[in-house]
Amino acid sequence: MDDPQSFINWLGAIAGALFGWIMKSFKDDLKTVQDNQNKLQAQQQTHEVHIARGYVTRAELQDSITSIEEKLDKIFDKLDGKEDRRRQ
Repeated sequence: MDDPQSFINWLGAIAGALFGWIMKSFKDDLKTVQDNQNKLQAQQQTHEVHIARGYVTRAELQDSITSIEEKLDKIFDKLDGKEDRRRQ
């Protein structure tokens, strides 16, 4: 190790190995993040499908509105009958 060039070569080799190790760990972490993102996207898509199944159809909504209107008509008829009795 008396030669300065061999010292520089060893220093370069150690620095290169350290840099390679750091880059490999970055690559592994990036792969983990990408895998997690893909899993989350798949879960989100299945969740969106479940939400879409829960929507009320137009026919169901119209049936509900018709039912409510019929009940309101009955209530109004009863109220109208009570007003007529009070006026007499």
